[in-house]
Amino acid sequence: LAQLGIEDARRLEEIYDGTAIDEVMVEEVLSFFAKTGAQKELENRALHYKAEAVRALTKVRLPEEVILMLEEIADALVPDVITESR
Repeated sequence: LAQLGIEDARRLEEIYDGTAIDEVMVEEVLSFFAKTGAQKELENRALHYKAEAVRALTKVRLPEEVILMLEEIADALVPDVITESR
């Protein structure tokens, strides 16, 4: 929050303190993350843990088609390029 302006920090606290969140609020939070660099850090961590999960698949005994399906799910949840141009 320290990196956000006062108004942005208050709005972020409002969103987090609320009981429900809608698509507009999600976009607001993402814009706050982008302003502070937090979005890129989160993306890097997501990609790291996705790579760890895919690497772990090589150590388990599962049918090849199951491993491929799990890799596809990982790619769908955490694409290699997460950030879209805004």
